[in-house]
Amino acid sequence: MFVNISHRPITRSPCHVVYRLAGSIPKDKLVALREKRHREIQKLERNLLGYDVNHGMLKRNKILRNIYQELGRQLDQLLNSTHKGPLYLQQPTIRRVVLDSWNFLAREGSVELLVCCVMGNHVHVLLDVPASKDQVDLGKVMQRHKSYTAQVANQFLGRTGKPFWAANYFDREVRPQKLNRVIWYILNNPWKAGLVNSWREWPGIFVHADYRELFSTDQ
Repeated sequence: MFVNISHRPITRSPCHVVYRLAGSIPKDKLVALREKRHREIQKLERNLLGYDVNHGMLKRNKILRNIYQELGRQLDQLLNSTHKGPLYLQQPTIRRVVLDSWNFLAREGSVELLVCCVMGNHVHVLLDVPASKDQVDLGKVMQRHKSYTAQVANQFLGRTGKPFWAANYFDREVRPQKLNRVIWYILNNPWKAGLVNSWREWPGIFVHADYRELFSTDQ
């Protein structure tokens, strides 16, 4: 899995989710990231001793957001730089299965799909609450998506008895003032990995109609 993270439902703000193929990051790298995060949180708690409750909580939440943002960046670097793990998502058929699954969940009203980028060994997706709902149970949505796509992909690959996706996923709430930056971050993933000259050349991308014109050019 990525790290031990407590997942929350999607409520007021969109959610950036990153999930990956099983075996795409060496276990020792994951352990090192988890231990680093644990040390940083322990340091944060020590530094907040003596603060009043309200001020301490605000400061804690701000620093925690920075810790998780840096964690996500480091995970992305590992996934984009590794060449030893599986790259099943490079195959057009499997890539299409992943994109089609998200579009199906969006059409049935389970979630609002804003942006999706399917890389060779991981996926970035930006999700929101559809107008018909007050919140989205992210855990249930991810379970449905990963279960279906794993079954189809393993059948296509002729694999049996082996996990397709890593068990966990990384998610973080996106505040309104950060939304455009996160969308650019997701779209530019293939370019940052040196795979294309422009995100528009990458076949594994979906952008919601409301955002296509705004992000029609390169940043």
